[in-house]
This record gives sequence, C-alpha cells and structure tokens, in this order.
Amino acid sequence: AGTTAPILCPPGTFSAASGLINASECDICTAGSYCASAGLTAPDGPCAAGYYCPFGMTTATPEGYNCTGGKYCPAGSSAPIDCPAGSYNEESVTGKVDCDPCPARHFCNIVEQQAAPYSLPGDRVRPVICPKGYFCPNGTASKNDNPCPSGTYGNTTGLADADDCMKCSPGMYCLNPGSVSETGLCEAGYFCR
Repeated sequence: AGTTAPILCPPGTFSAASGLINASECDICTAGSYCASAGLTAPDGPCAAGYYCPFGMTTATPEGYNCTGGKYCPAGSSAPIDCPAGSYNEESVTGKVDCDPCPARHFCNIVEQQAAPYSLPGDRVRPVICPKGYFCPNGTASKNDNPCPSGTYGNTTGLADADDCMKCSPGMYCLNPGSVSETGLCEAGYFCR
C-alpha cells in the first residue's frame, strides 16, 4: 500500500528536496543551527550565543552544550572556539559569547604558552606573566610584542608598559631592545648619560 498522507521530516532534520521516500533522506540539521519543528525546508536559525550546536540540534539553547569554560561561542557556533591571541576567558566561566582582553603584565597566546619555557598544559588560552626584557599592556598577544626600548632594560617579569623598563644608569649603555640588563660600561672616549 502507498502513503496516504506525507510524513514530515522529524525535528533535528530538514529537507528542501521533494520526492523523498523515507526519513533517512531528510538532511540532519546543519551544525551551528537548530531545527525545532517537523517538516522544515531549512533550519530554524542559528544556535544562540553562549551555546554551540553540533549536527541535529532541536533547540537554539541545547542542554549540555553551554559554551565550554575558557572558550567562546558567538551565535551560530558549531563548537566552542579558542580565544584569539591577546584575549582569554576564565576556565570556570561557561557560556561566554566573546573573550576578555589579556590583562596588563601578561600575554595570552596558546602556542607560546605551550612551548618552553612555559610548557603549560591544556587547550585554552590563559594569561602568562610577561618575560624579562618586555612589557605587556592590556591585550598583549605575544611575549615578543613589546621589547623594552634601546636605552632601557627589563630585569623583572610582569612589566605593564615602557615606563616600567629601567633607564640605563649613567656611565652605562643599553644597546638592544628587549635587554634584561645593561649592555656594558661606557668605554674610554665615550660618554653615556
């Protein structure tokens, strides 16, 4: 016997095609969107900000898919997204729709934090104290972004701006940007203020 009435594609699916024979031919709802009703020809809309929607979701705010701590999920996310360099989110805070700027005196870069000498585990960006010879204002993306300028040096970690770098002492010189100590004593025939 043939079909007496069309059967709707179930929630979590949609289909813009006609002539389907069974439910398995309905398209699974696109990742990043949701399909709440039966019989849809397109997804209802994007996943809500603060959530992520893998394939087949039936609500914009799916239970158990709140954005993971340390990541962010703008509207239409199919998975939690790493914060870009220069920003981060606390691991304890879930459902974030954007990232916070890296705090002063720190840099935020997942590649650099996982490399020596830091070797921090995990798959989320976290603030790391600015190294000697450099300063890190809010939003610093790399440990190498802001070297202490020539004529200065940075002998401590966690400097926030260029004014935190030490001026070279009278009679000494500081040749290279990013120095962690004075380069040397002013030689005979020269003067250094």
